Amino acid sequence: SLAVRDLPSFLSPSNTNKAAQAVYQELMEFLREESNLKILVNTFDSLEPEALTANPNIKMVGVGPLLLAEVFSGSESVKDLA
Repeated sequence: SLAVRDLPSFLSPSNTNKAAQAVYQELMEFLREESNLKILVNTFDSLEPEALTANPNIKMVGVGPLLLAEVFSGSESVKDLA
């Protein structure tokens, strides 16, 4: 289950940023009304299959990795990848 610390800070009850809360609420209302909802998720299908299928009303599509393995292996510099 989610705890308050797991949520973005602008969703905290102590947050006074009403504009951010209004935008988020509008987004959630839009998503609730969408019948064919798809969300891109930075993960692998084989890494988190249960998470990607946890909500039957949302088609979550794994699009990871978003960075090439070379970025982490040190074989190429980030400049060379651009």
